[in-house]
Amino acid sequence: MATTAGEIAIAELARLMLELSPVTIVLNSGEQHARWESELFWNHANSRMLEINEIAPSLVINVEPPQYMGGTAQHLAFYKDAKLIAVVGDYMPKSLEVIWIPVESKRFSELLYANLLQFAEAGYPGCVGCLGPAFDRNWNERAHRESLRP
Repeated sequence: MATTAGEIAIAELARLMLELSPVTIVLNSGEQHARWESELFWNHANSRMLEINEIAPSLVINVEPPQYMGGTAQHLAFYKDAKLIAVVGDYMPKSLEVIWIPVESKRFSELLYANLLQFAEAGYPGCVGCLGPAFDRNWNERAHRESLRP
C-alpha cells in the first residue's frame, strides 16, 4: 500500500476515479517542452489508461489529445465533467480542492495502475470499508502539500 505523500495522493486519485467515473484526462504542455516530448508523454499515459480500462471496465476514462499552453509546466489534468480534480506534474494548482501529484509520469502511471487494480479487485466503489481505514477519512490537500515541502 502507499507510503510516501506522492503514493498516498495517487491512491486517493485512484479511489476518486473509480467513484466519479467517467473521468477525462488532458495533457497540458507548456512552451518549454518540445512537441515530440509531449507526444511521448501523452502516448505513454494514454496506453496505461487503456490498460486500466481493461481491468476496471466500469471505469470510463476519456483521454483527450495534448493541449499546448505557453507558460505552464507539462502536466496531466484530471476532470470530472468540467471540474478539475487532480493535476500530475510540476504545475501546482492554486485550489486546495485539487489533488496535486508532483510525480514523474511513468512512476505515476505504474502506481495508478496498481492502485486501480487493487481497489477494483477489492470491490470498490461498491463496498464499504474495503480499502481500509486510511480511506475512511476525508482527503486533506493542505496537509498533503505541506508534507511535500523539504
